[in-house]
Amino acid sequence: MAEYKTKAVIIGRKKDAGRLFAFIVLFDMNDPHKSAEPPKKILEFPACRNVKIYNCNIKYMIAGNDIIINDLEKIEIDEKEGRVVVRGFQNKK
Repeated sequence: MAEYKTKAVIIGRKKDAGRLFAFIVLFDMNDPHKSAEPPKKILEFPACRNVKIYNCNIKYMIAGNDIIINDLEKIEIDEKEGRVVVRGFQNKK
């Protein structure tokens, strides 16, 4: 399991050579889709079949088909057998 200190993440999917895979992008500010600020880190999971998200309030962006998680202190990401598990630790308002 990997732990990342981050303020916000975008979780999405993209297609490469006909295969779908998941990505998680880490940012140092909330609502990163509204900014031109570059990400802190980009994680890609080419063998991913699904992503499970725990302990988070999320935003689903219909236009981009992405999930945004704001107000994070940190996240933990675990990848096993084609499954990515994300556990968020948020500053709940």
